[in-house]
Amino acid sequence: MHVWLKLNKSFPFQMPPKIEEGLCQVIAYLYLESIRMFDTDDVAQQSHNDTKESTLRSYFSKQIEDDASPVYGDGFREAYRAVKLLGLDIVLEYVQHHHQLPDIQS
Repeated sequence: MHVWLKLNKSFPFQMPPKIEEGLCQVIAYLYLESIRMFDTDDVAQQSHNDTKESTLRSYFSKQIEDDASPVYGDGFREAYRAVKLLGLDIVLEYVQHHHQLPDIQS
């Protein structure tokens, strides 16, 4: 996501770290969650490696959710709240035009 943001001419070159890291964490989180949807519910059918990978995905998702840092953690929560409410495409378009996340009250 960092590369895409830097190479996409529509985004401000110096995006505030909280916004950039928050958006990048959202993409990572959505990726991990999308893979989790494909995990089988029958643990008996999973190989040892599948189980380890599933555990790691859950661990990393939880780390993103619970990060206490203002840039990564708060940035993720603010960006994720906006993405859940408005959708990723609308949030990215908003950031392109306003250089900030939409103000979504919790």
